[in-house]
This record gives sequence, structure tokens and C-alpha cells, in this order.
Amino acid sequence: MELNLPVADSFDPDFRPTALDVRATRILLQHVGLPTELILLILDFARYWTSCTTFRASKLCLLDWNHDLNHSSTVAYLSAPVSLRPTSTGETPKIREIEFCILSHDQGWTSEFTQNKYKTSSWFEVSIVRGSPSRMLGDSTRTSGTNSSCMPRNVAMFADVERARAHCKYVEFVRRPDEGMEEQRTHCREMIRVFRDESQGEMPLEEGMHAWWLQGNRVVTATGDPDRWARRENAVENRVKWGCRAAPAWEGNEGAGKGEGFVDSLKDGDCVVLWARVKRRGWENHVYEASISVRYTMGPSGTKEVKAERY
Repeated sequence: MELNLPVADSFDPDFRPTALDVRATRILLQHVGLPTELILLILDFARYWTSCTTFRASKLCLLDWNHDLNHSSTVAYLSAPVSLRPTSTGETPKIREIEFCILSHDQGWTSEFTQNKYKTSSWFEVSIVRGSPSRMLGDSTRTSGTNSSCMPRNVAMFADVERARAHCKYVEFVRRPDEGMEEQRTHCREMIRVFRDESQGEMPLEEGMHAWWLQGNRVVTATGDPDRWARRENAVENRVKWGCRAAPAWEGNEGAGKGEGFVDSLKDGDCVVLWARVKRRGWENHVYEASISVRYTMGPSGTKEVKAERY
């Protein structure tokens, strides 16, 4: 069978196929006699996946007004829904990849010897929340793709993710499967432990139990007046990409987390919650926008999972 396929004049790296595109490509490959398992493997190898993006562009500034040695602030900046329900055509989506894009910067000065490094106390992390985290976020969000987003109306500030977890009693925070401390949290002891008042009987906890380190702000030294540093033109865009067992992938800089087990822990109805965080006296986190893109493969229900190996 001879196929006369059009040849594109150029390649758009930002192109994302729709579910209809994926279905049409799969049917085309079936016509040349390829089995379904091989077709899905080819689509995974080509990363020919649909994408649902949730986006927020709203200025948020986390800082220490009281110059408290035990300062710690956490705000859920953005939430992205996960839907793995079968479609009306009998196809089952499976998550293959998640990509985060953040525009932000820190306070623009430091008294430590960490300039231009990622040994920072101004960072982002992500949690998997089962149930609606509608009381954690702001309303300046929008979603593109096939899924709707549960976008709340109010903003709540917590000391850390463990405080948020204790406060939000009607949702479940998924525990990070790796029991070890993530490397990015180990540059000082304050970043390892959750601040607790042990005189009040509170048990000390470790950071990162119910959140994955996503991205640290690079420590920079501003030129000129630091008070004039908090401007959008000084923000840096960071992109982080995490894959799954079936389609391994990682992209990011030295300040990015590895995301081990994150994508494979996601289930239907979960929400991916992006936290903006600061800790320790003097540290700030200025956030201007962020997006979360969840990418899915689409295949007939009951199809055997095959891992796409790259050589």
C-alpha cells in the first residue's frame, strides 16, 4: 500500500496534537498493518501526545515583613486537574509527561556566598491533592485543553505544606514515594526541617514529605537599589519537565527537582498543586506567572502498556 503524505515546510516545536489528530494518526498506521501495541509505542517514542495546560498570570510576592528567623510562607499559586476517564469513543488517556513553566525571581540580594547558584530559600514545589483544593488558590487562572479546572476564589497562606495538609481536612495529600531527602533541600538545616513549636507539643517534621521540590530561584545580586528589583523584567523563566516509567524524561537546570515517582502517582480526579515558598529571614519569592501542562497518550481501553525505549 502506497501512502502519499504531505511534507511540512517547517516544524513547530510547540505543536500539540488534539485527540482527533492522535486518533487519525493511529488509524492511518493501522491501515499499513501495524498492531495496536506497536502503534502506541511509535506515538510514545514520537511524544505525539495531547496536552492540557492550566495558566495563571498574577503577581504574588512572598516576603518576611517581621524579619523573623523562623519565617516560612507557602501559597498555592496554581492548580491543574487530572482526568483519566475513558472518552466517549472508548479511548483511555494515560499521563506520559508533565511540564511546568514559572516566571519569577528572588529578593535580588544575599548576605551568603551563594550568588548565581541555586542554594536558595526561595523556591517552588508541587503536591498531588486528591479532592478539590478550592480554598488554597486565587482566581486568576485559565485552562486550555480538554479538561476543566477547579479554580477557587480565595487565597490562603500557610507556613508550609504540612500546615496546609493539617488545615485542609477534606482532601488527601499524596506522600512522596522516595523517603530520602531531596538534594536541593540539604544546603542548610533550616531547609530540611519544618518549623514547629516543640514547647507546645508539636512533633518536628521533615520538609518534602507531601511535596516534590520543583524549582529554586537562582540567587542573584541586583545592581542598583534592591527596592527597585521587584519588577517583571528581572524575572527568569524556568521550565521543568518530568516523565513517567513508560516514557522516561527529565528537563531542567541545576535548580530543578527530579520529580521521581510524581507522574506515576497521579490518578483520575487528582489536582496538581504548585506551591510558591520562602523560608528564613530576608528571603522573598516574586511570582509573575506559571503554567502546568499535563500530556496524555490516547489508546483503546484495555491496551497493554509498553515502555518506549530510546537508543
